[in-house]
Amino acid sequence: MFGEIGGYHARLAPTENAAALQAFPLLPDVFDPGLPVTNRALLGHAFDRDTSPDDLRLLHVNAGGLAAAGSPREWVDGGVTPVARLARMLGREPGNGVEWYFPRRLTIDTNGADQMRMNDVARFLGLRLEHTEEINVRSTPSRPT
Repeated sequence: MFGEIGGYHARLAPTENAAALQAFPLLPDVFDPGLPVTNRALLGHAFDRDTSPDDLRLLHVNAGGLAAAGSPREWVDGGVTPVARLARMLGREPGNGVEWYFPRRLTIDTNGADQMRMNDVARFLGLRLEHTEEINVRSTPSRPT
């Protein structure tokens, strides 16, 4: 949800102070750089590979970094993904960028669970497949030839 809301603000008002977003009580502390920043700087900080939490590694971008000075602090593009592109990708509907990434993670989880038993992939992903023997799966009727 933050990606979409942050993307909208960064797309529609990129140089405005992000104080309202930074003060939002549900914003995880890890997304807040701890100083006044613009909307695009807040978005860049949240998703750049150098400042974003490891839990979001599927969504990391190489975007640059915070400016050395200024209040609110601005974002300086310096990677392969300008923050404006990230904002366009996340701050739109229908079908924002998170929905583009989502099938990748879904595929990884499905591959880990497809055998319906604990295996190395399932353990690595932290899947809990302890009760799969209790699942009653009907067999698919064969087709006439």
